[in-house]
Amino acid sequence: MRRRLKKSTKRILAVTAGILTAGLGAAAGAGVLIAREQARAADEIAAMQSLLDQNTRYVYETARAVRRGEILDENNTRMVLAYSSMNQEEYLTAEDLGSCIVIDADEGVHLLKNMTAAGEGGETLREVECEAVLLNENRQEYDVVDIRIRYPNGEDYIVLAKKELLHLNDEVKDRCYIRCVEEEIARLSASYVDALLYEGTCLYTVRYPNPELQEASVVTYVPTPGALAAMRKNPNIAQKASYELMLQNRMELEERLNGDYEEAAGIWQSLAMQAGNYETGEEKLYEGDEAQ
Repeated sequence: MRRRLKKSTKRILAVTAGILTAGLGAAAGAGVLIAREQARAADEIAAMQSLLDQNTRYVYETARAVRRGEILDENNTRMVLAYSSMNQEEYLTAEDLGSCIVIDADEGVHLLKNMTAAGEGGETLREVECEAVLLNENRQEYDVVDIRIRYPNGEDYIVLAKKELLHLNDEVKDRCYIRCVEEEIARLSASYVDALLYEGTCLYTVRYPNPELQEASVVTYVPTPGALAAMRKNPNIAQKASYELMLQNRMELEERLNGDYEEAAGIWQSLAMQAGNYETGEEKLYEGDEAQ
């Protein structure tokens, strides 16, 4: 009996020892696996934190909805912390404030340098009054247009490409403002003189229906020798030509509205003569040079 009990006890002890050994082995293996997973998780967290640190930057965003043509300043922008993989150099900086935004943007849009007109003129960009160009009948504020010149023989050239119409005034039909650099201002001035030198020439606009998707047209207008000679002779001639073209456009408008060209012409000629600015033929361009 004792012998059997000893054998049973030995078996129990052996089984127990085996179970303990297996349990300790499994625990040790599990501990290794847990440590390995913890190390891998720590590495992944460190990598993610490093990526987050590398791509976290302060950027300017719109503080309210803005329309294209608006000047960006401290009143409509704010600095925020943002996550982005784009280079910091691509974002607007404090030095870029004061530039003109060229798209519509809702509140909260991160501002990039290519959203502004700084690259299209920078400090030389100027807002120019334009009253001698026939605007589209369906014109609207912020329309994007080409300004073209059409000569009496049918030749047609692009004077300015992809310009926004700003500050439209319903009371003054063809008055608008556009933003130009110095070279464009000179070209527009020359086109005024050309339009007055060659009777029947007109300046008009052509609208871009999808300006965000359409590339700017290629400028094809070159001032004629006559226009250049007139501008050399009288530096103020472009202003005079613009005024004369505005008068012509107004006369044509009165004719269309009233159906009486002679009466309209008489009204505008009378007004112009009172201002001392109305002559005929090439005298329009050269009158007053001798006095200067």
